[in-house]
Amino acid sequence: MERVTSDAESTNARHRLARRGRYGTMKSLALAILERVGSMAVYDTHKAVKVLTDAGVPEEHAEAMVAVVGNLPGNLVTETVLDAKLQALELRMTLRLGGLVVAGVVFLAALITVFQFLPL
Repeated sequence: MERVTSDAESTNARHRLARRGRYGTMKSLALAILERVGSMAVYDTHKAVKVLTDAGVPEEHAEAMVAVVGNLPGNLVTETVLDAKLQALELRMTLRLGGLVVAGVVFLAALITVFQFLPL
């Protein structure tokens, strides 16, 4: 299964890689590969190597980086998905904590009410 891209998209990827310098950091190049090929389980490795070599990366390095990206697990998430999941988790935790605070206040109010009517 090959991802079909336009020439403009391919040119934009090369320009993004070129802006990072001749080699940039390995992390930025790996991220560029992931950005370019997406988080698909199957992608065109030849095209990924070509994008990197066009940006000035030696062919051996490009092949090694593409091999590393190809061996990554298929359950990678994008930053947008991760942010959405973290926001949902934060909301659930806030609601639970708020519920506990309300329950504590109600319990204390009940204790105060009960002790007001007990003779000491």
